[in-house]
Amino acid sequence: MSEYVVCGYYTPDYRRWWDKLRPTLEAWGAPHDFVEVPKVVGGWEANTMAKPHHLLAALDRHPDKVVIFVDVDCTVHNSLEPLARLRGDVAFYIRTKRKRGAKWGSIRSGTLVLRPTPAARDFVVTWIRQRTEFGDVDQNTLMLAVCEARCSFEPLPVAYCCIPADKVAAPIIFHDSASAGVAKVGKIAKAAARVGLPRWMVKAMPAKRTTLEGTT
Repeated sequence: MSEYVVCGYYTPDYRRWWDKLRPTLEAWGAPHDFVEVPKVVGGWEANTMAKPHHLLAALDRHPDKVVIFVDVDCTVHNSLEPLARLRGDVAFYIRTKRKRGAKWGSIRSGTLVLRPTPAARDFVVTWIRQRTEFGDVDQNTLMLAVCEARCSFEPLPVAYCCIPADKVAAPIIFHDSASAGVAKVGKIAKAAARVGLPRWMVKAMPAKRTTLEGTT
């Protein structure tokens, strides 16, 4: 019996991504458990914010296994068994960058690994409890949860959560860009919401659209 299971969720309009991911999981003998869920009201951002809720449900379904939780728009290119032997309660990729003397980092939520420990479960509950603002996505609140949680974290190599821009020669979990071209809340709308403009005015503001090359 495997020590791990790969889990995730997708909405009906993302089913084609699951059809692409599933054969790559099966090719490497990776046990998996993905669920199709209805879209929630609130646009792309609101649907990403459902992630910790689905992650908690996956932990409930597999209480004795390491849960590897991935976005459905990825493909697997090598064995995932090494992820079952991580030591941290929670593991993810941290992207760091140095620019003009400044250093900063950000967490990618596309691949998350959680061991079957109470601390890992408490981390997900902490993530769910984060206060959200208009336009927040899962990665914003994930960072807040990391600052509050009491568990051990382990960084993943980029090969387990890489995107095309990383130019990784031998990816293990390769994430595509399913959200490219999807309308998203823009910076102006977020700022307007923070200063208290009526929601109908905020929603009427132009959305931004991302492409494979960036934001339009």
